[in-house]
Amino acid sequence: MIGEVRVVMILFIEGYKVEANTVIFVNNHHANFSEDFWDTPETYSPERFITEDNSFKKPKHFQPFSVGKRQCMGYKMVEHVTSFLLASILAKFEVKCHEAMRDQPLGQLGLEPKPFYFTVRKTGCSSTDSPCRHTA
Repeated sequence: MIGEVRVVMILFIEGYKVEANTVIFVNNHHANFSEDFWDTPETYSPERFITEDNSFKKPKHFQPFSVGKRQCMGYKMVEHVTSFLLASILAKFEVKCHEAMRDQPLGQLGLEPKPFYFTVRKTGCSSTDSPCRHTA
C-alpha cells in the first residue's frame, strides 16, 4: 500500500530538505519485505506470524494496509471476506498457477495490465475428466 502525505512546512528527513506543499508518497513495501525485519522476506511463510503458544501476532513493522488516518478503511472486512472466500474455494477446488506466471516481478507499485493464467479443477476429479462433473 502507498500512503500520501502533504508537507505543511519545511522539514528535513534523513538530512534531505523537503519544501512546504511537497507531496510525499510513503511506500511501506520496504518494511514489509526488508531483510532488516525478516529472515527471508520474499518467502511465503505464515509461520512467522505464529507465536510459541500458537497465537497470531502481527509485528508492528508489517503494515499491509498502511497506518494512521490514511489506513485502508475496509481492511477488516477484506481480511474476513478474503479468508472465508479463499477457504471456501480451496476446500472444493485445486488452483494451480500456469508455469509462465511463476516468475512475476516483486515489489512493484503496480503491475502492467496483462492476463494472469491459472487452472481451477474441482477436487476429486482426474485430469482426464473434461469437463469435471462431480456428484455427491
